[in-house]
Amino acid sequence: MAEDCPEFNYKSSDFIKQIEWTANADSKLDALLQSRWAVAKGNGYFLYDLDQLESRVLSGQYGFVSQLNMGRANLRRKPQEMMSLSQPFDKQKFNFTKVQSREILMVLHNEDRRCKGKKEREDKDVVLLNVSPIEHCSVLLVPSINSQLPQILTQEALEVAIEMTILSARRSLLVGYNSLCASASVNHLHFHAYYLEHKLRLQSEPTKELSGPCHVMLSWPVSGFVFQLVDGDVMTLARNVYKVTEYLHNREIAHNVCLTRGSRLGDDTDFTHNTLRAFIWPRRSVYGVKPVDAFNVAFSELAGHLPIMNETEFDKLSEESAIDALQQAKLPSEKFQSLQKDVSDLFIERPT
Repeated sequence: MAEDCPEFNYKSSDFIKQIEWTANADSKLDALLQSRWAVAKGNGYFLYDLDQLESRVLSGQYGFVSQLNMGRANLRRKPQEMMSLSQPFDKQKFNFTKVQSREILMVLHNEDRRCKGKKEREDKDVVLLNVSPIEHCSVLLVPSINSQLPQILTQEALEVAIEMTILSARRSLLVGYNSLCASASVNHLHFHAYYLEHKLRLQSEPTKELSGPCHVMLSWPVSGFVFQLVDGDVMTLARNVYKVTEYLHNREIAHNVCLTRGSRLGDDTDFTHNTLRAFIWPRRSVYGVKPVDAFNVAFSELAGHLPIMNETEFDKLSEESAIDALQQAKLPSEKFQSLQKDVSDLFIERPT
């Protein structure tokens, strides 16, 4: 990894904790990300062009956003074979230290860690081009890139992902993670991030409290857990999400995570009080190389954004068939009920 990557330095005072739903301004991060992505696009660094990306919102309760993206199905790098959530990092296979220097957009550097006397990260948190883009400004966030960590979430990585999300002033930014056996294509710790200029139902999906800060969704087609950012406390949100993902990982339960702006948790779907929502979906594992159908089920699809692999499937897709496809990844109801109890126990305060 090149040592002269451009740095994006920031402090907690740069975090944008709330935005109006109609806001359309760019932060410093948004402006830099878009300008560098545009240069890369102009220089032809991507494997295919997104200019003709066709979109439609499926009619129905959930308002799924369907997009025809045949390039990602046909021209992307071949996904790696995943056989376990604990599959070790293999430096002989493709990993993000092997990308070309032109694919490096920036290094994220939180100056508060030094100012507050905290130990600085010894490695670099890097934003890379996604040369197989999902949507506009499709990038990869790779925390501690040179440490060559396998695709297993850490609390520190979650902190960086949350920070990147709230450095953006755009409510359209999605940041997501796919575990091994949950549609991750590369066994090197990373998140996807991109702008999706559609309002997703998930961002106002009603929730109910399960235990403490942990909520569950009330009516989403695939059940999951939800947390929110409170008073800009990045560390607490990262810790809460990590408690659940660590529990899932230790039990070999595949999972997807999505960070997005949205309404405060509860049954009030008013967007006047915005927060950052963090979704976690436990799901069935997919072993080996990911199958190609109308779409694979990863964090994007679970959030309601459906990149479709071929024109025939795109033309015939309905909300009903999309739900059927999503629910192929759903845990059996009795297993999720048992999991709810276990996750609830993680957040019960016990006397010391």
